Amino acid sequence: MPPVEGDDDIVGYGVRGFSYYNRGVLGQSIYGEGVFGWSNSGIGVRGWSGGTDAVSGYSDYGKGVYGESYNNAGVAGFSRYGYGVAGESWTSDGVKGKSIDGTGVYAHSDKGFGVHGNSPDGFGVRGDSGTNVGVYGVSSQEPGVKGDSYYKFGVLGGSTAA
Repeated sequence: MPPVEGDDDIVGYGVRGFSYYNRGVLGQSIYGEGVFGWSNSGIGVRGWSGGTDAVSGYSDYGKGVYGESYNNAGVAGFSRYGYGVAGESWTSDGVKGKSIDGTGVYAHSDKGFGVHGNSPDGFGVRGDSGTNVGVYGVSSQEPGVKGDSYYKFGVLGGSTAA
């Protein structure tokens, strides 16, 4: 099958594909990108859907969707009424953050909790460190760490050091 090329210098489509039941456009490659989008000033690749995922990625061993940026967020999400970014896993962490010199996961809220953890049977929030404090709290006007409990101690501390 010969390659397809198209140009449009004004307003329109360089290449357009349409299908009622299958893929409108299919890109396939043995060694390179199946579909590649690039733009000097606009969005390189954009997806839109009126009823399901706008952009979907799948991989047997690699990342389903990967984003990278030199000066901004590699992946960003926004929603008016739902989660901006959601992660879910059957057997591992739903969301993971990692940094060499900065904070692994950073959260901010103007009025609500910056971080909220909830677990019906496990710890709501847990912090671990090999050589430093596991959980650390700071406040300019209130206690750095506060705990409430309906049945036991609000805050409980212990040590295994002699």
